[in-house]
Amino acid sequence: LKEKFNIDLTMKTTESKKEDQKNQKKGEDEEKKITFYSKFRYNEKYYNEIKTDKGYQFIVFDNNGNIEGVIPELTIPDNDKDYRVLPAPQITERKIDSILNNDEKSDSELIKFPGYPIEFTKPYDLFLEIKQFIHKYVELKPLDETLLAIYVIQASIFDLEKKFTFPLVHILGPYGRGKTRTLTVLYYLIPYSIFTDDIKSAAIKRVSQLYNPVLLVDEKGQMDQDLRAILNARYNKNAVILNANKEIQTGYSGIIAYRIPGPMVLAGREVFHDPAIESKSFQINMNFELTREDIPRELKGEIFEEFIKESEILRAKLMFFRIKYFKKINESLNTEPAWLKEYEQITEPRLYELLSSLSDILNVIPELENEITQIIDEQIKQNILVAQETPEGIVAKTFIEILKDDMNGKEYDRDEYEIDPITKYTFNGIEYTGIYLKAIYNQIGENYANRVGMLLSQLGLNTDRPRVEITYIKDGEEHKKTKRYRLVRLPPIKLLLSLFKRYDFEYINAMINLRKIGIIDVFRTIDLEQVKKSVDQLDQLDRLYIIYNNYSGLLKLKNYINNLYEKEYDKKRQEGISLESGQSDQLVQEYIENRIKILENTESIKEKKETKGVLDQFNQDEKISLESQKLTIENTKDLKYFKTSEYYTKEYFDDMGITLI
Repeated sequence: LKEKFNIDLTMKTTESKKEDQKNQKKGEDEEKKITFYSKFRYNEKYYNEIKTDKGYQFIVFDNNGNIEGVIPELTIPDNDKDYRVLPAPQITERKIDSILNNDEKSDSELIKFPGYPIEFTKPYDLFLEIKQFIHKYVELKPLDETLLAIYVIQASIFDLEKKFTFPLVHILGPYGRGKTRTLTVLYYLIPYSIFTDDIKSAAIKRVSQLYNPVLLVDEKGQMDQDLRAILNARYNKNAVILNANKEIQTGYSGIIAYRIPGPMVLAGREVFHDPAIESKSFQINMNFELTREDIPRELKGEIFEEFIKESEILRAKLMFFRIKYFKKINESLNTEPAWLKEYEQITEPRLYELLSSLSDILNVIPELENEITQIIDEQIKQNILVAQETPEGIVAKTFIEILKDDMNGKEYDRDEYEIDPITKYTFNGIEYTGIYLKAIYNQIGENYANRVGMLLSQLGLNTDRPRVEITYIKDGEEHKKTKRYRLVRLPPIKLLLSLFKRYDFEYINAMINLRKIGIIDVFRTIDLEQVKKSVDQLDQLDRLYIIYNNYSGLLKLKNYINNLYEKEYDKKRQEGISLESGQSDQLVQEYIENRIKILENTESIKEKKETKGVLDQFNQDEKISLESQKLTIENTKDLKYFKTSEYYTKEYFDDMGITLI
């Protein structure tokens, strides 16, 4: 009995010790509040979750980018209970999943944490590596590859930048063009990213609080209106979501705020019906035929393993960039290149804000300046093409087209139009110019007819219902009658031009081309000396011809608007806003005549012939028609390759899908 008693006593003692240790640990935990975060700042130190050999831990660095070490957790003292801050766990279906799958490679992890920082030579080398990785696994246009590589780098530091806004990316394209593959590549590249086909508004608040992630959302057309409102808020750091909540915060209860801003890439087959999201997004159009055969159709086997390994290395390098370069970027956020300010004159404020964000990276990667200017030109055009497909864009584009038709003297069928679409009228004793509302109905179709009034109001356009006298023919005799019509009043010049900037592709494309020779705004005084200096630097005569035609077209538009706003423009002219017509014609001809004189002493018959040919074309009062330019090509449309003289630019043939050799 004694022997048995001693054994039983020993066992009970061991169990008691275990229970005591468990109770002690429980007591310590009860004295602290346990909370989870991936990224935060405390006492002038930055704590970022990374994946190490010992699991998920915090890497600690200071304001100067010095790494101070890696810790498993942080205790923060508080008046009530101290906080134990732990790295946020992976998102899983159940708790057991994180236990069973903890030995799997990162391809099974839903949040893509970076590893310990890996150094690189210079930021431009990192950019090239990222761009090469994107090019290797997905087919995109070259400028879109560059844009996404820049976006990946900027997304890695978005929460450390001292700025309020961060742009979104919207990928558009039909089925089977690589939208999902593009999102997959970005998902594995960007630290703290999450890829989802569907995300609920309640989940996004908690995900944002835990991880402050970069969101990649596939088939965004499935999102409801509430979620669109929340995603709109990701653009601005000030935006918060307020919820009723039982959580008590030091004297306050019932209300809690969630911050959700951050980068987001959306992919879908059609534009948003919410233009606010589109205006905050870089646009990537994947509506083109895929031709590259070097891209793996599936990521599997050895290709899969290589993809995972390369992406892990790049995420670790992006972590190094985050730590070492965020301070330098913040110190020079207000330093913008002089050429960037020129775009402010030809774009809407929101679009300019979007484009200027690209310059943030120039101060650490100056080698990207040329590519960024090309991206800006392309994004301005893409933004307009997408804006034209929104409900507001459809109405605005119709409004602009009616003005341009009137400018070009278009005649209308009286069976369809009772009066000319544009007319002068008097309302409340004031004379206005307006567009017959029925003319807009006729253009946009029945789908939008019942919403036109609301859409016009959103565009800042007012409607009136004055009495208008019209003339009609009956029994061979001319009669007059007065009838009430609904007319859309032409807005002030500034608002009208803002509609052209936002919704008229022809206008904005002309302004982009004119910027190349120093003409920033055709409606204001032009510095002729700057224009001459810019023209002297141009050596592509066909490009000069394109610019000349854009200039002539805008002069025609300017003169037309002058007539519409004669009284208002007289006042503007007195303020120094003027432009002599014919200056462009004179400048261009002087430039080419000088070229001819220079070439008189050269042996190059080819250059003489080309220069004289361009001059002859300048002397024509109208553009060469597109059909005549395509005449030679029509006979070779079945050929994959086409060899031509060097008169037209490569871009001219690229636009028609012709490859030059």
